[in-house]
Amino acid sequence: MRFLIMPAMALLLPLIIIWSMTTPAQEMSIEWQLAVVNAEDQIPEHHPSVFEFAHLLDSLEGKCSNSRSEIAQVSMTAHAFLRERGSLLTLMEFATRLDESIPDDLDFRMDVRKMARAMMGQ
Repeated sequence: MRFLIMPAMALLLPLIIIWSMTTPAQEMSIEWQLAVVNAEDQIPEHHPSVFEFAHLLDSLEGKCSNSRSEIAQVSMTAHAFLRERGSLLTLMEFATRLDESIPDDLDFRMDVRKMARAMMGQ
């Protein structure tokens, strides 16, 4: 059952947040979307957290076999999952820990889904 909940949350949470804002989703970068979810409020496109998420996504994209979009989606889903279970981590803190959990000097690229599952204790 929980395997069905996570994909549903992965699809619905970002859509609900983006839909509820006045800025159309197609104008928002992935970094900006993550920053809005992290802030739980509308923030400007040039907010410092947008640049922090861009840096995190750049780093994770270099370490993972997944696309930038998939990395963002998995991060938001895993963060929402942990939050429902009482975690106080922000999305930024979760993404930072995810990035730090993957060594820079690997000869292969990791699957972000496996790393997120490990961080969720599954």
